[in-house]
Amino acid sequence: MSYIWEDYDENNKYVINKSVTPYLEVFDNSTHEIAVNPLLRFASIFGDIITNLSEYADINNVALHYLAMMDKSFGMNYFQMLLEIIRNDFINGYYGQKVKNLWEIMNDKDKNTSLYYTALRLLNDDKSFFMEALGKSFPASSLAYDKESTLYFLYIGAENTSYNKSKLELLITLFANINMTLKLKTVWKYHYGVIGDQNTMRINAIQIV
Repeated sequence: MSYIWEDYDENNKYVINKSVTPYLEVFDNSTHEIAVNPLLRFASIFGDIITNLSEYADINNVALHYLAMMDKSFGMNYFQMLLEIIRNDFINGYYGQKVKNLWEIMNDKDKNTSLYYTALRLLNDDKSFFMEALGKSFPASSLAYDKESTLYFLYIGAENTSYNKSKLELLITLFANINMTLKLKTVWKYHYGVIGDQNTMRINAIQIV
């Protein structure tokens, strides 16, 4: 928990504390008494009374409850804020120069896709989300594993253009398991045929890999 509106509970008691970290608004307390650093966002409201905390404790609590409810009703929610943090991290190269360069090439739709699934990955214990992001970016796509060759065959039903290759490379870099990327063979536009599977063995509509 980083802001007063997160996990809001009307039974919380907000206590202004000058010793809390300057980088967070609140700590994730296990009790209903929440230590708040009001100077992070509300210096103009609480700055003048910060030296007389005990005298204004009840007023501060009521004011912070009001601000928390306003935040929760009208402000950015946590997921939206996380998206903006990740966007800045991409722009500033915190995910690496390769991701920065690839992300800058993308159009707005594909930028938002990579932001959305990166946020989901952070919120879900680093789950891959590779296939979800792939399906959003390339609706005609599939992944198969061949036990004999120990290769992953990735089908992308789109043209093998420079932009599409960059988009796929970004998704692989952000979401794919490293073990899979070392054994990944990508098949573009025409699906590959599986010998013995009549549904895939279509003349002039498949390619041999």
